Amino acid sequence: MTLDTAPAERIRPALAALTHTVLLALLWVLRPPLPQVRSLTGPLSASALEEILLLTGWVAATIAILRLLYNALRTIGSRPSRHRLNERMRLERALVAADGQPSRQPHLQRRYAPPLKLTVRAALDPETNDAAADARRPDRPAEVGEDRSPGKPAIRVSLLGPFSVDGVDDAHLRSACEQLIAYLALHPRGATRDQLIEAIWPEQDPQKARQRFWQNVSDARRLLGDALISNRGHYLLDRREVTVDADELEQLLAQASSTEAARAQRPTLERALRLFRGEPLAGWDHLWAEDDTRRLRSAHAELLERTAHARLVTGDPHGALRAAQQGLAVDTYNEGLWRLAMQAEGWLGLRDSVSKRYQQLRGILDDQLGLEPERATRALYHDLLGQR
Repeated sequence: MTLDTAPAERIRPALAALTHTVLLALLWVLRPPLPQVRSLTGPLSASALEEILLLTGWVAATIAILRLLYNALRTIGSRPSRHRLNERMRLERALVAADGQPSRQPHLQRRYAPPLKLTVRAALDPETNDAAADARRPDRPAEVGEDRSPGKPAIRVSLLGPFSVDGVDDAHLRSACEQLIAYLALHPRGATRDQLIEAIWPEQDPQKARQRFWQNVSDARRLLGDALISNRGHYLLDRREVTVDADELEQLLAQASSTEAARAQRPTLERALRLFRGEPLAGWDHLWAEDDTRRLRSAHAELLERTAHARLVTGDPHGALRAAQQGLAVDTYNEGLWRLAMQAEGWLGLRDSVSKRYQQLRGILDDQLGLEPERATRALYHDLLGQR
């Protein structure tokens, strides 16, 4: 990355050079006549002395303006000052290091190892007949953008925001039917009848719970058709017939993690970020979904952190700052996001904002957790402000 002096930084010396040129032209026009000295050994007349003093003053003024003009021209053609260059080089080293080059400031880059993956799969019940279930379920989720069977509706289950089912004739569902579909969407290997009843109707009379289960399975099958597979008490969604945005997220994150360079990861990370339409499963307070919701929120925060980092590496500090701030709204205590926001503000020259953000972090950690910022955060703060 090349760090050139901004054009705005050269405006002032350019105006000064123009002013000094005009003054030199005026001095030349108003130059005094040479003094009339009749004798070098005799006494000087008052008029001759006055002419000599006037010429001396004119020469001194001309030399002074020439020096100012020289300094202005040198400033226009020079590189940034050493202090400014050091500040910029500090930021450049942080970004270059984050893109795979060695650096003496490893705390400025965010490492993502192991790659982010959503842990939303659940193991089958030991009593489930795996062989029978495998005979009807797909070996893998459909790839992002993969063509579906001819004549089949493109059914899409959205979890990364308010729950919705798109591509169906009637999406007005009972709450329990929504939960049944969402549970199966979050568990690609499916679930048994008992697992579903225990999750969705945990405290109801067993007989009534089974009746409600059959009613909601019937509603879900009417909505999804053959995409809802059942075999000997085991239920799952056919990923060849149903797209789940959480599956797409996991595939995109795996694809982004296949390359180490953050610069190459950015397009894939941006695609993954667009999958989020708001808070995952927004508005839900079902006990069974709490762990899954936390995992999706954590994935959202880390995705925003990775995206902010990739934007910063590719020279987009404004976009990096937006992503970091969105991430902090999801995970306030993620110091990686605080550091990225500070780096972006430092890159933009917002030293006051860097200081305010660091003090805000200190206050939050001290008031709510009784902690102080991590060593990496403190070191970054001092580096950005040039205090060490």
